[in-house]
Parts: sequence; structure tokens; C-alpha cells
Amino acid sequence: MSLIGVAVLSLVLDSHLRSSDVAPKAPQIVLVHPKFAYSLLDAFTLSNQPLGRLAVRIQENITTCMARRGWKYVNVTRILYNDEYTSLQSFWDYRTTFGYGFASDVIEGDTHRLVPSDANFEYLSMLSSARRRAYWIDLIGHNQIASNFRAVPLSLPSSSSRDCESTARRQTLGDLGFFQPSIRFALDAMYREQLQGLAVAQGMRKWQACMDRHGLGVGYFDQEESHFQVLASAATLLQARQDLKPETTAATIDAQCFLQYLYPPERASAAHLLYTFALRHPLYRHKIALTLSKY
Repeated sequence: MSLIGVAVLSLVLDSHLRSSDVAPKAPQIVLVHPKFAYSLLDAFTLSNQPLGRLAVRIQENITTCMARRGWKYVNVTRILYNDEYTSLQSFWDYRTTFGYGFASDVIEGDTHRLVPSDANFEYLSMLSSARRRAYWIDLIGHNQIASNFRAVPLSLPSSSSRDCESTARRQTLGDLGFFQPSIRFALDAMYREQLQGLAVAQGMRKWQACMDRHGLGVGYFDQEESHFQVLASAATLLQARQDLKPETTAATIDAQCFLQYLYPPERASAAHLLYTFALRHPLYRHKIALTLSKY
């Protein structure tokens, strides 16, 4: 964002913040359809579960698996569920309260990263070298060489992998369409086709014009979000507290423009793509019908 853009944004946001600290009224589509999924495609491919929630569930299943094998394992994740992406109401509530979530993460000390657990290292330090080797084999299938607990990938391992991490990933992700090799290419194509559709492209231009009218000139969809992410990455606690209101105001404007102009064509496009997908993949007709009726 240019210096002129920052100055204009500051004036717009300062004016907005001085006018009222009351939460803005939700757009009509939220009032009428609060339980609509933020993304119909995600509702089908991920059962409307945020990736953060899936990551936590994998960790919970790892903990259970390791306990059954006689080991102690502490959940090493610190990651938000991102539940704002499960329904329009949760999306709107999050944006008007926490903005994009970056300044609030600094304030709350949430790093959005997988971090090592001291409890795990303390536990390992009490094991013999042979027991430590057996621990890593049960956990990840081989003796760990690195000095840190690593991120668990959100991918589906082969059925031949019997370690607790692989078992937990299969338990958590195995029934989700997004991770099925047989349809993964078709799903990727469906996401791409949605982005390339004429109605969605027109909605994107209308969203951009809406942002412009509010003084938030943007060149691409996540520009404002990226801007506040950069600010938060180097922010002190005091700076994060100062940035929270401008971030929340910008995110609220962004959400208003998105819900008014871009969400409707995205949803209509997704519904059409899912109908077409069901015709080509009859095994998924029932699940798609449930998705369309529920979300």
C-alpha cells in the first residue's frame, strides 16, 4: 500500500471510528441466512470444517493413540479453529470483533504456529535411548533425528503406515472428499472453475469498487488482510492494541463488500458446480444433496 493510500485509509478509518463504536448492523444476507456456509465447496470437500479445527483433531487423536500404546504425548498445537469460515453469521461476528485476527492474535499471545511442548521434551528426557527410539517409531514411524516436534501435514497417508500420526490423520481426514486421491484432481478443477467464472469475476470487480468507495483501494482480493498481517508480524503488544480498531474497521468494510457483491455469485457458482459434479460422480450425489440442503 502506498503512503498516500495509508494516509487516506487512516482518515477514513479515524472518521468511521469516531462516528460510532457500536457494532455495525449485519448485511441482509446474514440476517436472512445466518447459517449459510461461507464456502459451499468447503462445506462439501471438508464437511464445513476449518483446517485449524482439523489440525487440532489430528493432535487429539495422536494423543489417544499414544496413550493406548503406553506413551505420554501432549498436544503440541497452538492454532485457532478459524470458525469464522463455517457460517455467514460467524464470519460477520468475527470480522466486526477481531478484524482479520492478526492484531488480536498478538494481544492474546496466539502465534498460529505449531510450537514445541516442554512437557514432551521433559518426558522424553526421562526415557532410555532404546525407549526414546521406540517412542518416535510409534509416533511418526521412524526414529526422530531433529531436535523439535514438526508440523503434522494435512494429507492422507497410506494404509500401510501404522504410526500414531498416520493413524490419526486417516481417522480425521479419511472421510473428507478433499483428501480422496480418486477425486482430488476433479475437486481442484472445480475450485479453479469457480474462480474463473464470469459471474464471480464480475462480483470481484463490484467488491473492488465497493472497497474503493470506502477509501480502501485494493489491487487484489486479500490485499487489506495481507497489509494487517504484515503490521502484526512486527507489532509489539502496544502497537497491536492500537492496530486492532483500524484492522477491525477495514475488515468490516471488506466483509460488507464481500457479502453484498462477491458472496452471492460465488455461492451460485458453487451450487452449479456441485450439481455438475454429482452427475459425473454418482457416489457423491447423496452427500452433495445433504450439503446443499444443510448449508
